[in-house]
Amino acid sequence: MAFARGSWFPGPRWNRDTTRPQVSQQTPQLTHSLCIPLATPASRPTLERGLQEFRTRRASIRNRETGIVSFLDGRAIRPGGTLHLTIGVMSLNTHQLEQAKQLLNRLDIGAMLRASSSTAAPPSPLSISLRGLCSMHDPSRTSVLYVYPKDFTHRLRPVCEWLRDEFLRHGLMVDVNRPLKLHVTIVNTIYAQGRNGRHPLIDARAILEHFKDFVWLEDILLDRVAICEIGAKKLVDARTGRVVDEAYNEVAAKAIRV
Repeated sequence: MAFARGSWFPGPRWNRDTTRPQVSQQTPQLTHSLCIPLATPASRPTLERGLQEFRTRRASIRNRETGIVSFLDGRAIRPGGTLHLTIGVMSLNTHQLEQAKQLLNRLDIGAMLRASSSTAAPPSPLSISLRGLCSMHDPSRTSVLYVYPKDFTHRLRPVCEWLRDEFLRHGLMVDVNRPLKLHVTIVNTIYAQGRNGRHPLIDARAILEHFKDFVWLEDILLDRVAICEIGAKKLVDARTGRVVDEAYNEVAAKAIRV
């Protein structure tokens, strides 16, 4: 089933016990995302150093008011191979997936980058920096910490909005009816669920203060837009059997070239 703009929920269904239509609250089963992966041969060493420093320093950060160390389960910190910018999510069957691949291949990302340039000079490759740390919710009770991408040429957002709108126009993306919020998730406590199945909330105020000027990446080129399967896969060392990373399976990709 394709989900066109404004079709987040299926149509109304009638309940036999009432004359009023009731809208089904079932959301579509998400299968894929359109995203910009950040793990590239050039960025990977810097990403890993930043994540390792975050893992090490987080264990000694104390709240200034209470003096208590801000506990953060290491399982909540996302592996380097999973870091990405989400443009949109999709619910696709096999035929629709092929349509999505073909659409991505047809789109001229380079032309859109050139059109988004604010200068008459030849446009530079698309690059971003990642600095600081933000909370998705109230910092005293949050489950997600993320970083905003900084694009000093101001082309990233219009290009991503154009890509999102093209996929929506072709009925291949779920319309979430809210503005695009480009961000890179660093911490998500859903991956640190307890035995009760609930993901913990953390007081991240001290962590946010400590990492407010932290540099994760500086002027790193974005090399592709990808269609990825929902759900990261664990990458295992065949010799030791140890999980060494996680990554999303890319089923299609289009190079970003100016």
